[in-house]
Amino acid sequence: KIYPIVYEMKDEPERYRTTFLNEVATKKVLESTPFELWMILRGIEGASEELFNVLFTAVRSENAAEAGIEFSFNGFESLIAADIVSGKIAIANKNYYDSAAALSVANCGDKLKEMWRKSHPTMNRKGGIMFMSIALGEMYDDWFQAQHDKPPTVDVFGQLYLEGSNGKCKIIRLGCIENQRVILTEDGNLTYGTENISDMKSLKPFVSGSPYHFTATMKYTFGVQIQSIHHRKFITNKLY
Repeated sequence: KIYPIVYEMKDEPERYRTTFLNEVATKKVLESTPFELWMILRGIEGASEELFNVLFTAVRSENAAEAGIEFSFNGFESLIAADIVSGKIAIANKNYYDSAAALSVANCGDKLKEMWRKSHPTMNRKGGIMFMSIALGEMYDDWFQAQHDKPPTVDVFGQLYLEGSNGKCKIIRLGCIENQRVILTEDGNLTYGTENISDMKSLKPFVSGSPYHFTATMKYTFGVQIQSIHHRKFITNKLY
């Protein structure tokens, strides 16, 4: 499902005048870029960052008092939690992994390897991606260091692969995951939807009544989707 989202910005332009001039001087932006356009681009960058931060944690609310981006749509965690409650994600369906305990430095790597080995043979053959929080990724690093007396190595592209997966399971750390959720899936299974991509880049200024503030807004629709939770393409862990 996609939902309508309104993003507004209001700020005092003079706060950014020095930054703008510095970027022009160092050729980071075109010298001909109007200051208003630069402010709009900054606003779009801010909107994108805020949206990324709630991709997993957002929970849709109809309460008018809850108007933040974190209440605008149901993030991945909300979708997973609902499917766990309904039984669509379950041990019996082979898309739910029970580690029997919270992940820690002592067990992190062993549990992640066990989860990988419980995944469908199709994923074991083709390869998969393990999404996790930055904190959990660092916990894996510490586990590896304790086991091998050296940090895990990355390939020439800077990618880290789970030990014991024969280079088939890529570990991706996301700053928008705030718990010990691990999602093992194939590339492209976690997606987002919107009517027009261009709407998410159309930040339009408007007159606010104050000569000291720059105001702008954009409206778009947005939602996230897990395309398939079949165990050939998806498995997630139980949280403790």
